[in-house]
Amino acid sequence: MVADEEVKYTLDEDGFIRELAKTVVGGLGEAVGINYVSAADRPALIEHLAACEDNDYFERGIETAIEQYGLRFRPVDISQFAAVEVDFETDLLRANSLLPGTLLADVAAEVG
Repeated sequence: MVADEEVKYTLDEDGFIRELAKTVVGGLGEAVGINYVSAADRPALIEHLAACEDNDYFERGIETAIEQYGLRFRPVDISQFAAVEVDFETDLLRANSLLPGTLLADVAAEVG
């Protein structure tokens, strides 16, 4: 199940992303912001990102590029990896709990 706040997606019959937005109903997964874009598709995506409003989320550019240009993106299951979107302090604490202890100390020393 994908939370209401998340950018969700649905798939077409070929397994490519059909819909991508926070408002998607029946989302199959969450877009986490890690994307591969081919060199041929970059100009179209850049154009769509530039057209986004300042408060739009990154995926809005991908969403409009799919709708208007038919760009194709295939989702990848990353559930076996430790990935946390960090928006709030509680997210950071969760992310830190996934890291090895020595790495946390190194990061804290660099930041502090």
